[in-house]
Amino acid sequence: MSRLINILLDSLNANSEKVAIVDQNGSRSTLYKELHEDSLRVAAYLQSQNLPAKSCIGIALPKSAEYFAVEIGCWMCGYTIVPMGDHFPEQRIDYIMGHCDAPLMITSQTMDQIHQTAPVADVIESDEEDMVALFYTSGSTGNPKGVVHTYSSFADAFIRNKALCGMTEKDAFGTGAPMYFMASIFDFTALSAGATIHLYAEELKTNIQLMENYILQHKITCCFMSPTVVSQYDNPSPHLRMVLSASERLSGVDPKGYTLVNGYGQTETAGLVTTFLVDKKYDNTPIGKIASDITYCVMNEDGETVAAGEEGELCLKGNLAKGYFKDEERTAHLWQDGWMHTGDLVKELPDGNILYVNRKDWMVKISGQRVEPGEVEQVLKHCEGVKDAVVKGFENKKGNTYLCAFYISEKEMTDHELSLYLRSFLPEYMVPSLFVKMDKFPLNQNGKVDRKSMESPLENSEANTEKQTLSPLEEELKGMLANLLGNDDFSISDNLGFLGLSSISGIKFASQIYKKYGVQLNTKNLTKTGTLQTIENEILKKWMTSGSAVSEKGHAEHAVPLTFAQTGVYYDIARSPESTAYNMAFMYSFPRGITADMLHQAMIEVLSAHRILGTHFEVQGSDVVQVFPTDYKPEVERVSVASEKELQRLKEEFRIPFNPSRGPLYRAKIVSVGKQTYLLFDTLHMVMDGASVSL
Repeated sequence: MSRLINILLDSLNANSEKVAIVDQNGSRSTLYKELHEDSLRVAAYLQSQNLPAKSCIGIALPKSAEYFAVEIGCWMCGYTIVPMGDHFPEQRIDYIMGHCDAPLMITSQTMDQIHQTAPVADVIESDEEDMVALFYTSGSTGNPKGVVHTYSSFADAFIRNKALCGMTEKDAFGTGAPMYFMASIFDFTALSAGATIHLYAEELKTNIQLMENYILQHKITCCFMSPTVVSQYDNPSPHLRMVLSASERLSGVDPKGYTLVNGYGQTETAGLVTTFLVDKKYDNTPIGKIASDITYCVMNEDGETVAAGEEGELCLKGNLAKGYFKDEERTAHLWQDGWMHTGDLVKELPDGNILYVNRKDWMVKISGQRVEPGEVEQVLKHCEGVKDAVVKGFENKKGNTYLCAFYISEKEMTDHELSLYLRSFLPEYMVPSLFVKMDKFPLNQNGKVDRKSMESPLENSEANTEKQTLSPLEEELKGMLANLLGNDDFSISDNLGFLGLSSISGIKFASQIYKKYGVQLNTKNLTKTGTLQTIENEILKKWMTSGSAVSEKGHAEHAVPLTFAQTGVYYDIARSPESTAYNMAFMYSFPRGITADMLHQAMIEVLSAHRILGTHFEVQGSDVVQVFPTDYKPEVERVSVASEKELQRLKEEFRIPFNPSRGPLYRAKIVSVGKQTYLLFDTLHMVMDGASVSL
């Protein structure tokens, strides 16, 4: 029996009565013995299908206890897992299934049959060098490439990651990494240690506040967070002892009452091969020292080892990935003279720790995931109307990486059309944030496309967009986003995704909005359809219903520019301040039985719900703005008169000019004439119109 199966079975048996996995947003727990039994059900089902030995099995499920049972069940049968997401585009799934010759794909529908299958008693022997997993990552030829790991390399990876992470059976491990990313190996590291795994719901992955609450409520002791997420984790739980971070550069993060471990690894290494205990803030945090079972060197372009402190490519020796499935050329490029070439440039620091510098080739990491721009290029070139395409990664001033697609087309195409086309073939994180149409691509002296000379439109921007008049709130929002993106050459109506806001930086921006304004944003929509205007509307909506939009700077008011119609009315009133032409005065009579007390209570509720009536207008600099105060309290006057004649006199005196600079811009008076109740109401047309009155 393989060492991998022995490691898993030892933990399943030793911790049978413990909770192995908590999913469905903390509402469902699966014991180790239940996970074991479910894995045997999967094995029994697979054996009943009479599949060829050592087959590849595609898996397209949501991350759940079932996903783990399927992977373990496949290994019990000696099969190779091919993890995918249930949301993958159909074309991508079809390619992967065809490329690895998988005879079966496990889906949610398949699980219904598996649940009805009796578990088998035995497992099938596997050779240590049999293929255990194919992880498909972005490939430069236009299709993903399959990274090959064996039962032996995975077993060593389990042991290595367990030692580097220091997890034990007492830990509760929080994770949001998809099963088709190699970071999911930390989940199996936790299982092999006898820990309890908490699978974050989708909404937790994009909402820092919800994640913080979950970690506190469920007493998570250790977890995996990307560098961007950990930088936003400001309210650590007292139960949390360790945060593991990897997959991209960690910058400006200081541990906050827990141990912060910065690591380095690739899909080809099956998890970590270095770790570094973060002791302070670094502009570029070291990735640490190499694990004891791995040998390394730093090579220059000539394949020679560089001196300590010099920059070169990190090369590794050890029980790592064997290469790429059905791709001898790429495998030969990966393994040269017994060394695995990572493609990452590093340098060794005087204390022996390693510092990550950059990628050697054009490959980039978006939201912590590896992307081959060439794959995106190939897909874009198949879009009708696109003659040629180049996709390149850029890094803004804040260190966030984004993709920009340069293309040549004979017809006009919108960024939205191109983005939608790519989303039908590629995962979200591989879709470029920016699109640039060109007449031709620049060439170098060899007649090849000169990628180095192609610059993002966000690089060295001269801010040539038309100057907009922004409210103080819009200025604040634009400043926050500009600080995050590293440029300010955009308008408040621009799509945030096209500006370079990725899913990860979207989480950071949403977290900042929540901390400053108390408004929770849907980060998925934020990067797809969001603009600063939509965010502003959400903030104003919350403020108008709660009476508070105080920012951390202590602003008690927010102001917005006037509409075209409001501007015209404002200047008309300024020219004729004694005029009541823009007053909207009404008198309503109510059926007998509606008392003044009842009407007064109803009016207070209505006016409280429509706080815009408490607004006023003022000059700020050279602009007139509409100001929303936070101390608004509705006012309704009450009087009693003896006759209808006196009521008529009050009605005639009620309509008087408003001063737009003084709120509230309405007057309400309840008049009682015997048992009859009337309401006199007047407001300024700048804050209310006929449609509002009809409502």
